[in-house]
Amino acid sequence: MAFFFTDTPPTLAPTLLTLSRQGIDIAGGVKHVEIEDGYVLPVAVEIRRIQPHAHYLARTIEAWAELPDGTVRWLIRIPEWDFNWQDSYQYAEPVFLPKGARLAMRYSYDNSADNPRNPNNPPQRVRYGQRSTDEMAELYLQVVTRSAAERDALLRDYRPKEVREFIVGFRTMLDADPNNAALHSDLGSLYFEAGDVPRAVEHFTETLRIGPRSAVAHNNLGAALQAMGRLDTALTHYQQALELQPDQPVSHFNVGLIHELRGQTNEAARHFALALTEQTRWPTLLMKLGWIRATAKEPSLRDPDQALQLAEEAAELTENRDPAALDVLGAAYASLGRFDRAIDAAEAALARSSSAPSRAAIGARLALYRARRPYLVP
Repeated sequence: MAFFFTDTPPTLAPTLLTLSRQGIDIAGGVKHVEIEDGYVLPVAVEIRRIQPHAHYLARTIEAWAELPDGTVRWLIRIPEWDFNWQDSYQYAEPVFLPKGARLAMRYSYDNSADNPRNPNNPPQRVRYGQRSTDEMAELYLQVVTRSAAERDALLRDYRPKEVREFIVGFRTMLDADPNNAALHSDLGSLYFEAGDVPRAVEHFTETLRIGPRSAVAHNNLGAALQAMGRLDTALTHYQQALELQPDQPVSHFNVGLIHELRGQTNEAARHFALALTEQTRWPTLLMKLGWIRATAKEPSLRDPDQALQLAEEAAELTENRDPAALDVLGAAYASLGRFDRAIDAAEAALARSSSAPSRAAIGARLALYRARRPYLVP
């Protein structure tokens, strides 16, 4: 093994895309089943590496790209799949695909006695799962976009598809193992990300039923309840998480959020500061405490020097691309009377913000800085 170092920062960052079908359900004795998936690229990419993955029932592996002009370009074809010889393949030359190209895969399976690699004799029903006696249909693609902005656009477009398929897979695995706390927790997190908060609450509640002394489960359930506006119950779970793990920064952060929502800025700042003693490089935490130190109505809570330190670190950690971090940075500069720098930060935040309410709020603060006035929370 060799390590190579350079003083030159990377100019491109790879992204992993996965085509997948996680609702696999193949009856015993069925000789031929085909499983397909596809995804239309929202930006142009170069494919650098490809890795198909399946288990013992798979027989053929095919993947291709359908270009916008109707041309088909093969990416990989394995006519006789062997689980024991699977590998990751790097292309000799990157495969360029334009925006609008459709990635596609088709895997075939044989769950009959004629399949010499069938792990079950006689053949049995096989569903999606992580064990080699279960089955999978995955195609991993390492791609590179032409810019960081296009990479962000790709991830925003692709992630909902990935979450939907993960939900199918975790539900399938839970059917076989209904008292698995980790599966309930992961499925709850996926439903929460997908915006189905009631189902997230259902699975986080099951996680706690199975393992009632889990601080993570209390935090997860609290977050889902908070999203539903049930702040009192959410706070109870956050506090229970703190009792189980007093030095857990996530729990302090979550308690701080509830106090912030209730306008209890002093308590919010106290818990954010406690979280910061354990987790010093968490951008959202840095922004929350930095905002209070820069803009709090109560003079005793303001600390412009600390506000700038926190805001600068948050901006650095987010590569000066997060409008919320840049907004806090502008407020911090303004709290120190450095209005030219505050204007620069606010203008950068405005340029990166896509939310109309956020843009209006940042614009109002920008007007204050141009008038040489800091922003204080009303």
